[in-house]
Amino acid sequence: MSAVPLPPTLRRLVKLPGEGNHSLAFDRGFDCYDDRWGIPAGDNKTFLEDFRKRHSRPRDYGPFIARRRATLEAAGARPVPLFLQTRLVIGLGLPHPTETALLLDRMTGCPYIPGSSIKGALRQAARLAAAGELEPEDPDVRSFWSQYLDLLFGPELDGEKTPAKGHLIVYDAFPEEWPSLEIDVLTPHYQPYYSDDADEPSEPPADWHDPNPVAFLTVAAGAKLTFWLGCRRLSGEDSLDRGQVLDRASHLLETALDWFGLGGKTSSGYGLFSAAPPPAPEKQSDPGPESPGKDRRRESTPTPPPESRPSHQEIPWPGVTLELWKGKPTIFRGKKQMAQAKKGELPEKLEKLLKKKSKLQVDAWVTEGVQGLRIVRVEGWES
Repeated sequence: MSAVPLPPTLRRLVKLPGEGNHSLAFDRGFDCYDDRWGIPAGDNKTFLEDFRKRHSRPRDYGPFIARRRATLEAAGARPVPLFLQTRLVIGLGLPHPTETALLLDRMTGCPYIPGSSIKGALRQAARLAAAGELEPEDPDVRSFWSQYLDLLFGPELDGEKTPAKGHLIVYDAFPEEWPSLEIDVLTPHYQPYYSDDADEPSEPPADWHDPNPVAFLTVAAGAKLTFWLGCRRLSGEDSLDRGQVLDRASHLLETALDWFGLGGKTSSGYGLFSAAPPPAPEKQSDPGPESPGKDRRRESTPTPPPESRPSHQEIPWPGVTLELWKGKPTIFRGKKQMAQAKKGELPEKLEKLLKKKSKLQVDAWVTEGVQGLRIVRVEGWES
């Protein structure tokens, strides 16, 4: 059976392409049920793949973004455009027949990031900055967020402080252009252990349990999203102005989304953003026709799982000099290029050797971050 559990008069609202609403089509348009309203194995991915192909840009999306920009600019909000470096997972745990969801704007059907999620990530980043755990080498950053954390985000509700509205306003973030969707797969193991309804599972996790692949939708890397920040009127007693607040908050947002990411599965490298677009994937050259007697199997490098992929492309810097500069391991390349690592990011043995010898010839790999080039790997220093 291929039916949608909706009255016939409402089924047109979930038909794509056409006059249907993308968000309703995803949330209410699942049509892969069997005769007993069950879902056959594998049909979850079939539905997601079909929806991904039909998720086309509506005619009024461009005007919607233009009107939204004009309205927010008139309200004095500050835009922070950032590029998605890895796939974005947003709304994965929302209820859905496939058991994996994607948060779509009800009006446009476009994936978006709620302002509440962005503000939560910003607040956590502000806590770390105030504690000196984010940008610890800049005492000015630590001083600012220590002093104004509660003013901008509202006080923590610990029973002693009166609830109050923070001055910082964070709006929803939308892609500037209609984004592409991609299907990814979770592969949870030990299904009998995790699905046991008893308070104490009767069957412990074991290596012979079969993995259970679960497909889910993601926003493809490369999308440009504009984050908008605003600030309520400050009193003269606050000793700071609106422009200063937006400058600090914009910089904190870029740092937080570059280092920690946003959305689901960030510990596996999803949801990372940067001010620069990600590098375009290298095009593979056509090997041409094969000779009749040639083995048609080709050696290929397997794609690493998301957990092991680097969040940014690593750029090799061979034969460079590593030294300590202002307490940080630093590489100068020419007159304009510099890459750094924070204290403790490189192997402890390497940092101790660097203190003794002052300078070392190494082969390094760096990535582009919001705060400049970062050293991610160093080799050849032991020889």
